[in-house]
Amino acid sequence: MGDDKKQFNIYLPTALIRRLKYAAVDADQSLSAFVEEALQRYLADSGGSTGHARPDPALQPMLIVYSPNLERAIEFYQRLGFQLTVWNRPRLWAELRWGETLLALHYVESLPRPQGSRAELSFVCRESLEAVVDRLEQAGITPEHPITDESFGRYIVICDPDGTRIQINEHDTGLYT
Repeated sequence: MGDDKKQFNIYLPTALIRRLKYAAVDADQSLSAFVEEALQRYLADSGGSTGHARPDPALQPMLIVYSPNLERAIEFYQRLGFQLTVWNRPRLWAELRWGETLLALHYVESLPRPQGSRAELSFVCRESLEAVVDRLEQAGITPEHPITDESFGRYIVICDPDGTRIQINEHDTGLYT
């Protein structure tokens, strides 16, 4: 299977076509390249035509981050783009959502710091890291260090107010060995 391209006619609602055209311009891509990338991403994310089973819709992963200051943690994750969906009384638990990603914040009086057993959050970005860094800095979040090249692509690290490390990766599958 080569890189030859063929025309593929489909019919879409006018409003969706308009949104796609604007999104392609914003991404500095041709409409064909933009739609091709979106469809490739959809198929990769959904397991489409790869023979892999789709995730069980009855199960949804939830990341849990422990914090002695939920207000501060909620504000930080909202600046990253999460939306607060649950905050129980007496405010020991909060849930935030970003698309299909569910993040729970759990109150603790103090953070345990055992050697090597703390979790780290990681996100894969679908745009340039420079654009992500610009948006983070506009939200008042500064990466720990400049963009770093790695064997899988590039990454940055930020920390939430309680010191939980969050790695944001820009993967380049052509570098995978």
